[in-house]
Amino acid sequence: MEVYAYDIRSGKARSRNGAAMSRSFAPIFCASLLTLLAGCGRSGSSTAPPTAPPSVSGTTAQTSKPEPAQVAAIQATAPKVEELRLDLTVTAPGVTGPIGHVPETKEWKRVEGDSVVIDSDGLIQPVKPGTTKLIAETGPDATASVTVDVRPSEADFPNEILPILTRHGCNSGGCHGRLDGQNGFKLSLFGYAAEQDHRSLVREAGGRRVDVLRPRNSLVLLKATGQVPHGGGQALKPDSADAGRLAAWIGSGARFEGKSPRKVTGVELSRKSVETTVPAKLAIHVLATFDDGSMRDVSALSAWKSLDDRVAKVDPFGRVSVEEPGETHIVARFGSYVATARIVYAGSTLQDSDLAPLAGDSFIDRSVVNHLKALGVAPSEPADDATFLRRVTLDLVGRLPEPAEIRRFVKDQSPEKRAKVVDALLADADFVRFWSLKFGDLLSISSARQGNASPFYLLWLQDRIGKDDPWVDTVRALLTTRGMPASRPDAAAAYSLENADPVAASQLAAQRFLGLRLRCAQCHDHPFDVWTQTQAHEFAAFFAKVRPVPPQPGDAMSRLRIGYFAEGQVVHPLTKSPVAPHVPAGKQPELPKDSDPLPALAEWITGADNPFFARAYVNWLWSQFFATGLVDPADDISASNPPSHPELLDELAKKFRESGYRLKPMIREIVASRTYGLSSAPTESNHLFARFNAFQSARRLSAQQSADALAQVTGVPNRYANKPTGTRAIDIQDPSTASPLLETLGRCDRRDACGTASATQISLRQSLLWIGSDTVDGKVGAVSGYVKQLMDLEPEPDSIVESLYLRTLSRFPTETEKAHWRESIEKAADPVEIVEDLFWALLNTREFQFNH
Repeated sequence: MEVYAYDIRSGKARSRNGAAMSRSFAPIFCASLLTLLAGCGRSGSSTAPPTAPPSVSGTTAQTSKPEPAQVAAIQATAPKVEELRLDLTVTAPGVTGPIGHVPETKEWKRVEGDSVVIDSDGLIQPVKPGTTKLIAETGPDATASVTVDVRPSEADFPNEILPILTRHGCNSGGCHGRLDGQNGFKLSLFGYAAEQDHRSLVREAGGRRVDVLRPRNSLVLLKATGQVPHGGGQALKPDSADAGRLAAWIGSGARFEGKSPRKVTGVELSRKSVETTVPAKLAIHVLATFDDGSMRDVSALSAWKSLDDRVAKVDPFGRVSVEEPGETHIVARFGSYVATARIVYAGSTLQDSDLAPLAGDSFIDRSVVNHLKALGVAPSEPADDATFLRRVTLDLVGRLPEPAEIRRFVKDQSPEKRAKVVDALLADADFVRFWSLKFGDLLSISSARQGNASPFYLLWLQDRIGKDDPWVDTVRALLTTRGMPASRPDAAAAYSLENADPVAASQLAAQRFLGLRLRCAQCHDHPFDVWTQTQAHEFAAFFAKVRPVPPQPGDAMSRLRIGYFAEGQVVHPLTKSPVAPHVPAGKQPELPKDSDPLPALAEWITGADNPFFARAYVNWLWSQFFATGLVDPADDISASNPPSHPELLDELAKKFRESGYRLKPMIREIVASRTYGLSSAPTESNHLFARFNAFQSARRLSAQQSADALAQVTGVPNRYANKPTGTRAIDIQDPSTASPLLETLGRCDRRDACGTASATQISLRQSLLWIGSDTVDGKVGAVSGYVKQLMDLEPEPDSIVESLYLRTLSRFPTETEKAHWRESIEKAADPVEIVEDLFWALLNTREFQFNH
């Protein structure tokens, strides 16, 4: 395929390299095959110019002079005329902003020919083969014209019809794509099995769903258009282009492929990034490439969505309306391919002084500053010292700082004091205990999953964290250790106790170590990513040959071993045949014949050229300090879920590799950044930009942090079954240990990987615990509790208030707060009751229950 730009003014066609060519090679405009003249194809609307890919030339329509515009086209074979529509667009770059937004464009008019009409959507609708010249006015003295050449061609089920079914939800999980179909008609979910869907549509039910002699009377069309009763309602309008395309395909014989079948090899968008400082309308086109080298505009066959409708909305044809300041991505899906375009609307222009809170040398801060500057959003002010100390202490060791620590830290004037406290916390024994809890959640360590091997597994993990062993070595050990899990030497083999179900084991490995969710692909091609059902089962095949070996008769369960099973296999649910191990991306590792394939997989997962491993880890780590990952959810890195800061994610992954894949250096990088040290109080102008780190996000304390904080501030320890008095919640590593308190506070049950950050909302059950439970009230008024000890010292009211604020909120009270409670205590007949009320009130504040 060759791509040409046809210059109306000179009458010459130019090839991609700009060389003039014969006029006989003038471009062919095929409906739904091209991106033409960026801008507005819809009557009365205005759009911005697509940034054309290398294979499509851009055009301009000047508004300052009455001069015709250049036009661009893709030369390709057009499908049948009944199946086509075209979005013709016009632009005048630089009129109102960097994206080339143009004033209102008048509707297209036919000048010569009748092979096309303009439909109600403002799109060009071919009606018969032939040539038609169209003209549009972009201003009183400026016009743009184009010639559309319509040619007939064969219909194609996989690339023409199946996308229509997907686009209108016919094969979604709520319709015929559900596991058992709908009313006897089953389609594969989102069209992952094209041949199966063609068979269901054309051959099943005695072929009654299609009528090749009277296409418009086909049952599939009558139901979809609502002309006969249909449980799903009207999916298509009878006179719509998609209904016409479907009828034309049926009339041509309803074949699976044409005489010259072709397969999609990739898609790209005409715009990959758009930045504007004003509201705008623009067109984005999906360009599909095929294995025969051809390219086609499949915008009208693609499924579209905006990740944030507040910022920008997108219609079914890829026409975007940018409405509010912010950033979002437009996601387009065609077949199994997904592409995204970044949309940035900067609400204002910032001065360097506006970004002063993030001025520093950290690569983290530079990346965040650049992003906020592009958005026109100023960050919040830095957090004060007391807030920072509380935040970092909770994040690194899981507890609140003591009042004496707060006083010392606030008083310290040393510029290195924050770095020093971070080093001290990283060296604290509680760091290992608290972070083994986080990794235990990630790896789902529990007696319910690993039985009597779980204590050995936990001790092994704590030893790795204490030594700050490289994560690559830890993952390799988890995947390759064999032997008896219920022993110190082979404790890492406990990980493979999950391999009894190789498909489930592969899904967990992908989620934990690669940040990929393959669960959808177990049953069907992933609807929002590139992973297919076949790839998911090929990945699962790595885990099929390693599993628990039952102990010999008379041996204890502690003798259970992890071993190699040569006969282990994974059977593809569609082909019913065994699949060979194969990685989902990158270079295929060499697999030794008749031996354990997991060591080869471990090398691939942890390899320096693996595009997922380091990114998945640093993204998970980021989520522990900022409520969400740079990709959110943190374990869902996919083509349809782009990161908030792509460059920062790449740089963090690079730093992680350079650090030797170690945890502590990465934590130092993150908590030393000014981004981490920002206030959690948003401003009026940045409150919608938490995802872009305009301020620090407040995070609800984890169940263990909340329970330990309650015991710490009240001076009354929690009680746990079969545990000594004074046991901290972070030491209750096994969720099988009964604890109503931890259950209410939202402890992870570790039935699945749950290592992402805590939720940001308090549940009703948790609110009732804090407000009126005997657990909290009993600790507040306990004879052995802190209030009783404090009041026995007979302190002044100001001292009481200050002590309680420092103990619970880790800060000094404001003068207003101090004056209010001083007066209440002095006037009270029973000061102890007022102090208990104050203590209870502080425990029920968001400020206490969240890390901010």
